[in-house]
Amino acid sequence: MYQKFDLMEFINQLVACEPRLGKNLIKAEKLIAKTLENNGLSYSHQPFIVADTPELAKEFKIKVPLEKHRTNNLLVGNLSNPKSILLTHFDAIGPGALDNASGVAVCLKVLVKHPDFTQDNLVVFSGSEETSPEKPVYWGYGYRMFEKKYGRLLKNCRAIYVVDCVGDAKLHFFQGDYYFRQAVPLKNLELVKYKTFVLTGSVKYLLAVCHTRKDTIAGLSEKYLEASYKELVSVCCLI
Repeated sequence: MYQKFDLMEFINQLVACEPRLGKNLIKAEKLIAKTLENNGLSYSHQPFIVADTPELAKEFKIKVPLEKHRTNNLLVGNLSNPKSILLTHFDAIGPGALDNASGVAVCLKVLVKHPDFTQDNLVVFSGSEETSPEKPVYWGYGYRMFEKKYGRLLKNCRAIYVVDCVGDAKLHFFQGDYYFRQAVPLKNLELVKYKTFVLTGSVKYLLAVCHTRKDTIAGLSEKYLEASYKELVSVCCLI
């Protein structure tokens, strides 16, 4: 059943979907779902509606019609008592190779190459991290929608990993600083922050390309992507 999974190839395919602020999210979601299905992996949908915000468009100088759109969290794995929960997102601002096709690809490779991972763990592929109708935090809506329905899982699991912007440098685990709070916009973060980690690469490079047209696959390294995948597997298997 297992098929070869090439990280760079998948990232190129996801970037080509252009899942930008609600545009083409269905196309990106279908790509992820097809990859799961082709490898015998089941998943469930958590549907919700999200709206773009004037604040988001203004900050990133995006000239697009602000509108409501439907999207999903794709949930793969243990929905009863997961040991670890991986949060990642497939929506983007700009091409989105680093932010966050890279995180999606690494999480997918974990699932594809280690299907037993789903027995004790859960991966959440969110269709809305870059935008939110809520104020003042106008991002991270998909994570909070997951939290709203499955908060007990976040509370009871042993570890939470937010996989966002990997593959441009050595993998780093952030916890408790400014970037950590930006990347983990949960309403009840204070209750779980001690066991929550943001997995990312170079913050300096991220800030240079994030949400711009410069966020292309040229900024990623297959070496660092593979290393990030292997370290994520190692960490989750040890908890």
